[in-house]
Amino acid sequence: MSSSSSLTCNFTINSSLDIGVSFVSDDNGANYGGQITIFTPGTAGPVSTGLWDSDGNVFFTLYQSENPAINCVINSGSTPGSWDPYIEVAQQNGLTCTITGPVQQPGENTFGYTLDVVPSAGVGQGTVSAQAAGSPTPQHVARMLLPAGGKEAWTLIMQGNSPVPDEISVGSPVVMAWARFDDGTQVAGGVYKSDTPTDYNVKFMWVLDAAGNQYPGWPIDVSDHEDFLNNGYLFSLPDSDEVYLLNVVERPWVKS
Repeated sequence: MSSSSSLTCNFTINSSLDIGVSFVSDDNGANYGGQITIFTPGTAGPVSTGLWDSDGNVFFTLYQSENPAINCVINSGSTPGSWDPYIEVAQQNGLTCTITGPVQQPGENTFGYTLDVVPSAGVGQGTVSAQAAGSPTPQHVARMLLPAGGKEAWTLIMQGNSPVPDEISVGSPVVMAWARFDDGTQVAGGVYKSDTPTDYNVKFMWVLDAAGNQYPGWPIDVSDHEDFLNNGYLFSLPDSDEVYLLNVVERPWVKS
């Protein structure tokens, strides 16, 4: 594989809906080459980001503009050590996305895909905690990446059905993941140990500013949640009208 090679995947989105697009990549794209270009009526122009990385992925969220809680997430990457792309639907929350391709296009390692996006009846891995239909388009979108199978595994910890090491103190996280928005706002989410860990443990979504200070109150309130199956959250910060969309996505299983 030549170091001067690149991988280009061109996506055309077909939908009767007003679809918006956001994307995030591992390492913020710092180690990527090549590009993905997405054409959609929901953007002012093509959306491009790096694709190639030896161990990374790029996640695209396609969302209904008038209600971003209705969305689907596309996981794209390349097979480690090659320029062979893999594209899959990571999750669907009210939108069904069908992928057609790849189609070889002119140029080295260049492929075309078509994404057909239609409304669906709440297809997904769990309920999306969000505002009602008519929610404004989020100004900030980020992705919280869990390990493969993490939603179910973390749910088992919450429900006291998975062992918690004695060495972990009560109130300390047993599992945790991070997300960072483009303005520096951060979210730490996971499960912390209760004083009766064989009965239950506690889900948390702590929201912090760019300096790492936790916001008072609960911008993301998960106090009544009994599982970790939510696909995403819409929230606002105290004294702010800006809307944040946090997508919760699992890493794909690695094929052996």
